[in-house]
Parts: sequence; structure tokens; C-alpha cells
Amino acid sequence: MERGARMERRGRARRTNRRCLRRVRPPGRRGTTSNESGLTLIELVIAISVFAVMAGGIASTASSGLNLIRNDRNRSVAANLASQEMDEIRQTDFASLPLSGLTTATRTVDGVPYEVERSFDFVATNATTSACDSLSSAPEILRATVRVRWNSMGSIPPVQSNTVITPPVGSFDPSKGNVAVKISDRDPGVLPENIAGVWVFLVGPGVNESVQTTAEGCGFFAQVPPGTYTVQLGSTGWVDRQGTEGPTQTAGVTAGATTAVGFDYDQAATIQATLTAAGGGTLPSSSWATIPIVLGNTDFLPTGTKEFSGTGTVRTLASLFPSSTGYTARAGACDDAVNVEDSLTVTSNSTTNATVPLATVDVQFSEFAVDGPDDIVAVHAPDSGCPSGQTIVLGTVAGSVGTLLAALPYGTWELQVPGKSPVGSWPTVTLDPSGAPVTFVSVQV
Repeated sequence: MERGARMERRGRARRTNRRCLRRVRPPGRRGTTSNESGLTLIELVIAISVFAVMAGGIASTASSGLNLIRNDRNRSVAANLASQEMDEIRQTDFASLPLSGLTTATRTVDGVPYEVERSFDFVATNATTSACDSLSSAPEILRATVRVRWNSMGSIPPVQSNTVITPPVGSFDPSKGNVAVKISDRDPGVLPENIAGVWVFLVGPGVNESVQTTAEGCGFFAQVPPGTYTVQLGSTGWVDRQGTEGPTQTAGVTAGATTAVGFDYDQAATIQATLTAAGGGTLPSSSWATIPIVLGNTDFLPTGTKEFSGTGTVRTLASLFPSSTGYTARAGACDDAVNVEDSLTVTSNSTTNATVPLATVDVQFSEFAVDGPDDIVAVHAPDSGCPSGQTIVLGTVAGSVGTLLAALPYGTWELQVPGKSPVGSWPTVTLDPSGAPVTFVSVQV
């Protein structure tokens, strides 16, 4: 009995211990029903990412809204300025209005600058183009256009307002004529924005006038006396196809007629040319002033080439028309100099880098009677490209034997030593870019 009671008490104790152990949560483990659970690192990163996306979307929407409000306000101000300008034009006496040209002014409203452009075109009543493009019709009305621009327009077109003004009876003298000057850039069929505002000058009998071209590239001079006039363009940094910054033409004016004058004119391009020697030849610095760089383009009249002199191995060839056909380049003016750069592409108001290589000659010199240092020169015979010929000092050799590794323009050259007689005859070399990079020549005196 007593033994049975002891065993019963031990059983109850073990059951009690097991129940207590089940109620105690082991360290480091989380019960499934606990209210103290937190966020894992992954859940925190996801939450932050979602918040960032939402915040970015809200900020973008707010920014777009502000930009829209600002653009609407700018357009509204520009429209009011255009309306004011047009009212002022209508109220101005006709005799005080320009019959052609473009003028610009800046108006600042609430700290925002607006560019106000006035453009006048004297055309026929049925004209659909500028005065420079409708020469068969006599000018009858004045067409006025106002454009307003502002900073940060983006793709928004400028605000524009138009009107036509009929001249009062007796405003024009039938004994006078007109001159229509049409400006085109490198692409005559295109009317880019920058063709506007080019200065055009007309000088003749009792007349010295100037206008700025309209957006159509037109400069129109109305009611000038008959006679012979000089038309000149004068925008800084602009050139014609010959590279002339202020090109001129002659225009004859007759009573009751319009004389047409046309120019190709664009912002100048530049080529930065570096002279190098294939095969490691030394560039003869003392002779660089006599070695020009010649550019080729059919626009260069009459030969299709233009020579640029200069010094140093790096040359700046400026005032170039940005021809869409590009340029060729070579070192040396003589006819047999070879174009080593083809179709150099140039762009208006920018610089194109180019490398113009020369040939290399390895001159092996020997002298039987040594009497001091000797100069070795390369001589080119005269031709139409270099009418006086060309002589280049390659370098000086001291002693009975010596070597020169010198650079020369491509073509045919005779190597000589001034004041000395050759053994046999002076050697002649023909340098061609398709040949070996170095040509060996022996000079003996």
C-alpha cells in the first residue's frame, strides 16, 4: 500500500512538471499566438520601397502640375504682349512703319523675360509666300507678324499674331523700284529658325539702308530710286560658299519693278587640322610657313580648291561654309599633292578635327670632301598649283655621312644640296600615300 502511494505521488509530480514546461516558451523562439511579434528586415525594405514609389509619384504629379500652371501663365502673358504689339502697329501711321524686315525687343513681366519679334513683309494681296518669293506680283499690302517667345518654352510654339495693312492712296511713287534679297543656308529648301535676323545693307544713289531678314530669309527694300546698288550681308560669324563673311552683289533697279538678289549664307564652320608624318618623319619646322593646307570643294571658284597658309603643325582653317558635301584636304599646293582626307564633314558654328599626313623620306647622305655642315633641300618643279615651285629645307648634316628622316608633302621632289654637285644626278622621289610609309633616298656629293 505504501509503495503504491509513493508511485502515485511520483506520477502526479511528473505530470505537473510536464504541464509547467509546456507553459514556458523556450528562449529564441516565438510562439504562434504571441502579441509581441515584429517586422523582419525583408518586410521593412519592402515597406520603404512602396513608400518611395508612392512619394515619387506624388512629387512627379505635383511638379507636372506646377509646370502646366507656369506654362499656361507664360502663354497668357505672351498672348497679351502680342496683342499689345499688334494694337500699337495698327495705331502707327503707315509712313512710320517699316515696309520690310525684322526687329526684336525684350519685355520683362514678373521677372520673366519675353522676346517680342516684329516682322514686316510688303507683298501682293494674294501672296502666300514672302516678298522675296512672289516677285511676279507687285507689292500692294503690308503684312505684319508678331511672335513672342520666352525661356523654357520646350516644344511649345511661340505665340503669334498676324495682320495686314493697306497703304493709303498715294503712298507709293510708281517711278521707284524694289530690291528683294533672299538668304538661304546650306540647305536651300529648308527655312531654319536661324536664317532670320541676318543683316542686309543696300547702298546706292542717295540710299544707305539696312534691314534684318524675316523668318523666311527675306530682306526687302521698297521704293528706292532707279540705279545701280551694292547689296551686302554683314552678320558676324556668317559666310557665303566662298568663305566670305561680308559678301556683296550688284543690283540694278528699274522703275515699277522688283530686282531679285540671292545669297547662300550660313554660320561659319572651322577645321582644326593637325599635320603628321607617316613613318615617323621629322616635320621641318623652318619650312612650315611655306607648306600650305589645301581644301577642296566645288564651291571654291574657279578651281575647286582654296589654299590656307600658316605656321606650326596645328592649323585652324576658319570661315568655312558648312557645305553638305564636305571638304577634301591635303598638304602642299602643287598639282600632284594628293588629297589625304576625303569628305570632311563640317557643321555650322562648330569645329571639326582632322589629321593631314605627309610622307616620310629616309635620306642617306655621303660626301667625299667634307667642308662643313650641308643643308639638304627638297625642290618641287613649278606647276599651276605652285607657279613658283617649292623648296623645303629638310635639315642639316655634318660630316662625311649622315641620315635624315624628314617629312614631305606627297608628290614628286628632287633632293639637292645647295652649292654642291651630285655624284651623277640629284635623286628624284615620287611620294604616294598608297606606297610604303618610308621612302629611302641616297644623296651623294
